[in-house]
Amino acid sequence: MLSLPLVDGPLVYVMICVVLTLVFQWWYRSRKLDIRYEDTYVLITGCDTGFGNGAAVKFDQLGFNVFAGCYSAEKMEELSSKCSPKLCPFHLDVSSDASVNKALEIVTEKLPPNTGIWAVVNNAGLMGTVGPVEWLEKKHYKQTLSVNLLGMMAVTKAFLPLVRVSHGRVVLVSSVLGRFPITPAPYAVSKSCVEAWGNRLRLELWDQDVSVHLIEPGGYRTNLTDATLLVKSLEKSYQELNDDLKIFYGEKYTKKLYDLMTLTRNGVWGKNLEEVVDAYVHAVTSHHPKARYVVGLNGNLLFRPMWMLPTRLADFLVGMSLPQPAGFGQAS
Repeated sequence: MLSLPLVDGPLVYVMICVVLTLVFQWWYRSRKLDIRYEDTYVLITGCDTGFGNGAAVKFDQLGFNVFAGCYSAEKMEELSSKCSPKLCPFHLDVSSDASVNKALEIVTEKLPPNTGIWAVVNNAGLMGTVGPVEWLEKKHYKQTLSVNLLGMMAVTKAFLPLVRVSHGRVVLVSSVLGRFPITPAPYAVSKSCVEAWGNRLRLELWDQDVSVHLIEPGGYRTNLTDATLLVKSLEKSYQELNDDLKIFYGEKYTKKLYDLMTLTRNGVWGKNLEEVVDAYVHAVTSHHPKARYVVGLNGNLLFRPMWMLPTRLADFLVGMSLPQPAGFGQAS
């Protein structure tokens, strides 16, 4: 009888140890907090659509008291119509200090005495201007950073004392694109900054019994990646170029870049937004939440390996897929 050397001896014990470790890790991470959700308060920003909207609905269904920040009055009404009366929607523009301060007043007034917020979920974000780095101006970065980074900072700073009362959690929504920037620079830069700031915040709050958790979704089909909005932004960026850059890049470059974005969105980006919402819930309710959540199939099978590759190899794989400007290689 032939022996099977692959499962003989020490290797068997190694395999058993690996399986037991994975089972223990799953059990350890799946344990829920022993808290009454109906007496617990969470604040979520960017609840108009997408992940934030789904999270507001989910936490409301679980029984939490949800403060849902929305930019649009119309979206506030829509959200209220599909949630319980416990949900409290309010206008919030995270890029405005006055709006953030007003939100703090609203939340403080509605909280019971001596009660804090268990979790602040910083979900609000925007894609920003689309186009190659050479097409972009400082104003384009400022617009995106004002929401994705500075707005997150403002909300966290304003509500941190209330989180500290509950010994609670700060959830920061970043992106795998903050670690491997294949999207337009303003968005990628803003998410890279969120990574750095979140890591620093976690260290500072480590001994204050407040934990910080980074959510890094892969690519998903949301309003943020709507094809119509992306092409409009791309075309607008091209039209604002000076004549020399227009000639160098050419109109076909814009078309090829849009085709590449559309192909990626339709072929790679995930559809199930619940995957990200579930990560929010785990970060808020787990007894042992992760410091960092990479979410989604493309996030774990595409982006995670890419940022682990040698830089030259990763650059080659991405660079070979990008279109070349019409004037590249031409004699000057």
